[in-house]
Amino acid sequence: MTDRRQYRFARELLLRGHGPRLYQLIVDRMAAAVHARQATLALYLPDEDALAIAATHGYPAVLVGHVRIRPGEEVIGRVYRTRRAECVRVPRPEEPGNRHRRYRADSYIAVPLLGVERVVGVVSVTEPIDNEPFTREQFTRLREYALPAALALGREALRDRSVGLAHLATVDALTGISNRRHLDERLSQEVQRAQREQGELALLMIDIDDFKILNDTRGHQTGDAVLKEVADILRRSVRAFDLCARYGGEEFAILMPGASASTACQVAERIRRHTELHFSESLRYGGTGRPTLSIGVSASPGDDLAGDSLLATADAALLAAKAAGKNVVRLHEPPIHTGHGHG
Repeated sequence: MTDRRQYRFARELLLRGHGPRLYQLIVDRMAAAVHARQATLALYLPDEDALAIAATHGYPAVLVGHVRIRPGEEVIGRVYRTRRAECVRVPRPEEPGNRHRRYRADSYIAVPLLGVERVVGVVSVTEPIDNEPFTREQFTRLREYALPAALALGREALRDRSVGLAHLATVDALTGISNRRHLDERLSQEVQRAQREQGELALLMIDIDDFKILNDTRGHQTGDAVLKEVADILRRSVRAFDLCARYGGEEFAILMPGASASTACQVAERIRRHTELHFSESLRYGGTGRPTLSIGVSASPGDDLAGDSLLATADAALLAAKAAGKNVVRLHEPPIHTGHGHG
């Protein structure tokens, strides 16, 4: 890559990239640089000792947002651990009896994003547009693009670290996830960003069903353990940049920047199922009264968005989930205006 192209990429990351937008910009530009149909950006999460998919190109991120890859596992985990880029250039032979099948390449490139102290992530690309194996020139180009990408992610990590130090008091002591104060601050920030960028924003309000009965019958230690386990399920079920918070008591919230109503509902249903399965398989919660979740979902585009209304509609959807029999997900449906006036 020429110095001019590298400078242009680095400048774009500096001026236009922040949070999820930065992640998407990295994966889109690196895929375009080598003419790849699909690409993935995986970021390392120190608290989980795993890599999470932060952005995708060519397929929906919701399909893999919950996936965690341990260092050393699969291609991404191996490149992370070894700190060495990989390029596979193996052609896939035509299938017998299908002369009209286009020649395709079973080819990929995966490059580590090397920060000052450690590897911050891995970018992998596959499915070359021309259906030929990736070339050595493309391998070199992607490695060169990795440098400004890693610098941008390092800058983002420093910004997040400074924000994290300023918000030590905003972590819930019992569960280790954010508390309501942090949620309120982030909600305000994300509403402003969605309005400015005309993006989408979703909020999940989550309540542990019949938690008071569980507390009264099995004791507060069991209740605390359930809160911790639910918080862990939430944290492992969402994207790297979503915010999980304990809203109060047995109620939780998840803030999802850039998520549509459809995406938010898919995540909510996955969380509900995982929670039901987790506690049904645990010997500690045998018999009746196994913990389940009711979840209310609200989503809104940036041009019709306010933090208070998003909280209110998500809470209304949660109440609807409770009224529907609990252990269900409900999406807030805005009222339909008929246009009939009074008088």
